[in-house]
Amino acid sequence: MAAKNKEDNGEKKSGGLLKILFIVLGGLLAGAIVFFLILYFVGIPGVVPKLAKAKPPVYENIELGERVINLLDDNGGRYLRIKVVVEIQKNEKLSKEIEEKKPQIIEGIINVFRQKKVEDVLPLSKDKELKEEVLKVINARLKLGKVEHVYFTDFIVQ
Repeated sequence: MAAKNKEDNGEKKSGGLLKILFIVLGGLLAGAIVFFLILYFVGIPGVVPKLAKAKPPVYENIELGERVINLLDDNGGRYLRIKVVVEIQKNEKLSKEIEEKKPQIIEGIINVFRQKKVEDVLPLSKDKELKEEVLKVINARLKLGKVEHVYFTDFIVQ
């Protein structure tokens, strides 16, 4: 019986040691998980690099000049004087393309307004529709990018 008691004591000692080992490893694992969760969701200044903020795009305005355009009218006596400026994201190749294709772009704009009656361009609440139509005509002629906005800096109907 004495031998049996020694074996029981040996098993109990190794079982207790095993329990302590599991508790310590479990605590370390739980601590590591908590640490990485805090690091992931909160971050630690100086440890996690700051996220770079995206710079807002830089825009460039290109004047397409002033034009006098006859409007579609029964007696042909009404016309529109318009000055158009386009806005693009700063891009040297696109700027150059617009300058090279300026005659085609201006012709497209003229064709848009030649098909309009006075009622189609006035009141100025129709301004947005006209700008969208002009924008489509311009962008259809460009290959290296697109025009973002169209501005009418002069708009007189007589």
